[in-house]
Amino acid sequence: MLSRNGNSLFLKSVCFGERAAATKYPLEQYKYDNLKQDKDDVMKKKLDWAQRFSIDLKQLVAMSIACASLALTAQAFASDKLMVEYPTVNPGETEIGMRVMALSDSDPAVNGAQTWKLGAGYGFTNYWFSELYAEYEKPADSSTIKVQYYEWENLFRLTEPGRYWADWAIIMEYSYAIDDEEKDAYKIMPIMQKRFRKHMLTLNLGFERNPSENGTNKVQLNYAWQYLWRGNPAYQFALEGYGQFGDVTNWSPRSQQTHQIGPALVGLFKSGQDNAWDYRLGLYFGLTDATPDRALMVSVEYEI
Repeated sequence: MLSRNGNSLFLKSVCFGERAAATKYPLEQYKYDNLKQDKDDVMKKKLDWAQRFSIDLKQLVAMSIACASLALTAQAFASDKLMVEYPTVNPGETEIGMRVMALSDSDPAVNGAQTWKLGAGYGFTNYWFSELYAEYEKPADSSTIKVQYYEWENLFRLTEPGRYWADWAIIMEYSYAIDDEEKDAYKIMPIMQKRFRKHMLTLNLGFERNPSENGTNKVQLNYAWQYLWRGNPAYQFALEGYGQFGDVTNWSPRSQQTHQIGPALVGLFKSGQDNAWDYRLGLYFGLTDATPDRALMVSVEYEI
């Protein structure tokens, strides 16, 4: 039984029917010890948070410097992927996927052109996902589909999901050209994603260096964005936009830029306890003369 006497606490207990001696513990000392423990716990949490933030910040700065250096040596890369990338990495997950893009336009040289991508990837750690692709193309004036590139794509997550005001990641991709007339290419793309309630906004910014006829290289700027209404995981509606401005320091005239926008359907179906089917379906409309009138994109991935 616990009783109070003046400024002291007395602990009295009864054992085997005999009264035990009371143990006296000063109340002031009791309060001091508890207050000191609370302060120690708070300082430990602050120090632990500061150390984790310092590590993440160093990783972010190091990755940014590496990406900037790689951007200065990058060559051409076609910005016709029509896919908004997420800053998501699941360690130990295997993905097998297919992506198809078809163009429709009044220009016979563009109408009917297709791009196919077949690939597989694996999440090696909680911040690194690597993927290998084979890209096939069918020209508008041909019925033959042939492989054009082998691609190695690496997604690096830079921040913990939901820890800061936005989630950040970056993609580095190398494309090996099969055709001697084409050139190997590199791609660098920072990713930002912000979630608030049932809304999700994702932004991709791509930096490319394209060789010109006179032998000079210029960094090209392109973008992809998506607004997603997060509802039923099996079918979520989105609005997406894609485009290319031209030289990052000297944008092309509006008529020569490519911009397109359109609706998309995004979903995921569970298949067993750990497996799932992930799909995206989008229809996009050109906003400039240099952009195809319509583009259809279908993506299907099986996650193991």
